[in-house]
Amino acid sequence: MARYGSEYPEPPWVYSPQAVEDWLEATAPGTSVQKSEGERKDEYVEDVELHIDLDVEKVTVTAANALLGWLQEHLGLASVEERFAVLPTAELLLRALHHAKFTNVLSVALDGRSLYERPEERFDITGVIERLAERSQAAQEAREVEIRARLDRVHVCTAAVQVRRLHPRREHAIHVRFEGKLHERLLHAFLNYLQGHLELEISEG
Repeated sequence: MARYGSEYPEPPWVYSPQAVEDWLEATAPGTSVQKSEGERKDEYVEDVELHIDLDVEKVTVTAANALLGWLQEHLGLASVEERFAVLPTAELLLRALHHAKFTNVLSVALDGRSLYERPEERFDITGVIERLAERSQAAQEAREVEIRARLDRVHVCTAAVQVRRLHPRREHAIHVRFEGKLHERLLHAFLNYLQGHLELEISEG
């Protein structure tokens, strides 16, 4: 059985970054990947976006009729549903953020419903992680989690995380956007946590 009691398989993950060139150069000099969208300024990156795919079963969502299905395929609008549990996945991402010194969870929403919203609590991330772990068994069929967390150090940086089981095929299961300046050491910490706890495959694109 999976660690979280989920009926779905949990990572290995397949990770397709757009902002890790500096990190790879630091950990594996000479490795080349797609140019980072983050802008380097005095060891900071700014407005970094990461797209992460999971190496799990993906099922194409059947359209209401054949014509609609044909149109969705040709317009790139066909959707897939991925076989993984979103709350345990969101918990792992929160742990990675905590490792990168994010301490304040602004909000958590599950399938569009608010689970948590206390932006005034500056050091609440460990408590929120525990809440997600407690609810994961009861919310195995959830399809989407959205999280906003904040780091307030030299610069204020907000992490916007979206985890989706159901999404257009050309998009990704997980989208992470760091809004504002983030020290590259903390970006490394976030990515290294994922690398240390999950089987990652880094690819261009």
